[in-house]
Amino acid sequence: MRFSTPLPEEIRDRAFRVEEALALGVTRKRLRGVDLRAPFYGVRVPLSVPWGVRARARAALLVLPEGSLVVGLHAVAVAGLPAPMSWDDLVERPLEVAVPLRLREPRPRRNLDVGVLPWRTRCRTVVDDGVPRPADEDLWAHVVGAGTPRLSPDGVLELGRAVLERGGGDPSAMREALGRVPPAIATRARLHLARLERTKSAGRP
Repeated sequence: MRFSTPLPEEIRDRAFRVEEALALGVTRKRLRGVDLRAPFYGVRVPLSVPWGVRARARAALLVLPEGSLVVGLHAVAVAGLPAPMSWDDLVERPLEVAVPLRLREPRPRRNLDVGVLPWRTRCRTVVDDGVPRPADEDLWAHVVGAGTPRLSPDGVLELGRAVLERGGGDPSAMREALGRVPPAIATRARLHLARLERTKSAGRP
């Protein structure tokens, strides 16, 4: 059996850019090896690296502009919040990412759903396991306000409850997040927040 030449230690256990590998002396032929994933143009990931939404997001960020975020249902999954799709299903979908607004025409990329950041002001962000994403309340406001197709009314309520619980049961941070998204998105999200507060007041599950 023929074995592939081992990769340098610096890139053996993580996603890396092709240019980085070439600079370390790896040949282009080696970079076409069957033991490497090529999830995005110019990126390789050893098959030994556990694959999932977060690993895929970290790989994508290698070729995205500084300040980019993972958004949408992929960010919901990264956050560990209730998502209407399994991680396996999400891994198969184009990764939802957003680049800074100053980049008026995001460059299309294979396996990436690229848009511009929808927030009117800089949204609150967090980093989960190396993946930058909107903070829970900002993420909630955009996902439910934008009318994500795969999110049912019950799914919207479940997501809202999870974000509210993480916030200690106080919806004030969710209300503040409404001021950081476009008006149309804020209007829809405000309706969902009102429903969430009604069910909470009524003590319904």
